[in-house]
Amino acid sequence: MMREIKNDNDFARRCDSLADEVAAAVEKYGIVNHPEYGKVYAFEVDGFYNHVFMDDANVPSLLALPYLGCVDMDDPVYPVSYTHLTLPTI
Repeated sequence: MMREIKNDNDFARRCDSLADEVAAAVEKYGIVNHPEYGKVYAFEVDGFYNHVFMDDANVPSLLALPYLGCVDMDDPVYPVSYTHLTLPTI
């Protein structure tokens, strides 16, 4: 957007760099090993390898990641996360 509308290539480059940094952090810290399901997206992490398995009913949410363009539907971690999140709790 900044490239197309404002012709601000420097700012756009910095935004791209930040997006790459966030994607790398999600890959490194946001995908965790669930004891029963294997690799899933965590709802929340704290930087100390603690995590929460849940989702929010609103968007943004883990279930909405493909809708938001954050992951592809064929991402190998997403269907496992989806299954884990949509199972009924007892």
